[in-house]
Amino acid sequence: MTHTFACLNQIGRRAFVLCAAACLPTAAAFGVPALRLSPASGPPTTRITVSGKGFPAGSGIDLFFDTGDRALAIANSKGAFSVAVRIPTAAQPGAHWVTALIRASQTGVQKPFVVETNWVEHGFTPEGKRSNPTRIL
Repeated sequence: MTHTFACLNQIGRRAFVLCAAACLPTAAAFGVPALRLSPASGPPTTRITVSGKGFPAGSGIDLFFDTGDRALAIANSKGAFSVAVRIPTAAQPGAHWVTALIRASQTGVQKPFVVETNWVEHGFTPEGKRSNPTRIL
């Protein structure tokens, strides 16, 4: 009996080592989730591209601007996604968080987006009307 148990124990260890070795490249390929925003700043209504990598393949990823759910992305077989999101019209100037939250685990990653309402011309328009349509008071 001891011999049989020792053989099974050794077979179990070999199977574990083989399984772990097979899983390591997968974990290394996906790595730690990362997020990229392009552009990283702009006025309200800006259309940005949110790209992610290092997510579990096929996972559903909710994208938030601050606390508002803006889009759903699905990671491809390499753990990456890319989706367009529009910055809300009511977004106030300053830093805001774009969050990619994995539905299955409720874990995620964040990147800041800076809302700017700079006036590029005197009075905002060539006519000097001083009306900035991207600024909400």
